[in-house]
Amino acid sequence: MASHLWLSRPWSFGRRVSGPQQAGVIARMHKKQKATMSPRDLWATESRVNPSAPATSRFAGPGKTVLVTGASSGIGRCTAWTFARGYPDHLKLVLIARRMPELIRLMDEIHARWGSRVQVCPVQLDIGDADQAQSVMTKIPQEFRDIDVLINNAGVAHGLDEVATIKDKDLEAMTFTNFLGMVKITQAVIRSILERGGRGDIVNIGSIAGREPYAGGSVYCATKAALRSFTSALRQETVATNIRVMEISPGLTRTDLPRVRFAGDEQAARHVYEGYKPLEAQDVADMILFAITRPQHVVLADVLMLCNSQRPDNNGAKSSCTGRPA
Repeated sequence: MASHLWLSRPWSFGRRVSGPQQAGVIARMHKKQKATMSPRDLWATESRVNPSAPATSRFAGPGKTVLVTGASSGIGRCTAWTFARGYPDHLKLVLIARRMPELIRLMDEIHARWGSRVQVCPVQLDIGDADQAQSVMTKIPQEFRDIDVLINNAGVAHGLDEVATIKDKDLEAMTFTNFLGMVKITQAVIRSILERGGRGDIVNIGSIAGREPYAGGSVYCATKAALRSFTSALRQETVATNIRVMEISPGLTRTDLPRVRFAGDEQAARHVYEGYKPLEAQDVADMILFAITRPQHVVLADVLMLCNSQRPDNNGAKSSCTGRPA
């Protein structure tokens, strides 16, 4: 059956059009509507239905600086690529990770694709080291210090030991990297934004583990729950400013985290995804960019992302998390 458009204007008298006529009528109606719209209303309409609407309307113009932690792989790496691909007009990327060779490789790949349109500043820094995290701004060249967007993505998981047997080094690595280091980085960036009297966005990458603790993940889950509380409190503290604070919590996602968790045991890492089609790092990166590019008055404060075969569950044991770090 052909699709039809019933014209509801008084002058149409219920006249029905179809096929090429329908497209023409719709186009003419939109043209008339646009002619009477304010620029703001016109952009609001276009940006909701047209992904190619002007990037400057949603990301507040070219020349923005984005800092991504944990940028050498996984979600962080995909996020850097996604911003470069989406907004390559004088974009500045500050990429932080422990593995400098991986950052250099990423920088070279971005420059090979977009040239000088995207400036990249790789910074070797261990967020799990409180002193390094606290002094992050001193490690960033002056021309990259006006951070507009902070993506707190760095995180680690070590083992599935129960509380009585968790190694001190694992406990400290998870606590310092996943929470304390994140707080230090956030403090440095938010001070810079407030001193400039500008606007900014902070996106903290949480986890379903922060909502659904599981046996063998006590410390990891606790760090993600702490991140969740920190994000909520920070959002309340900045509500009267032009700073937006958001949390994106992925469920099962294909990254290097399982390989790190199981100390390089590839078989154990692969087992994490058996029976699942997990989220990909790119899925999360796309959500980060989507959140950042909403109009200034819109805050995606709390986003939970799950793959289709994973469901939230109050005990989390079989459906969500056991042996499957998110």
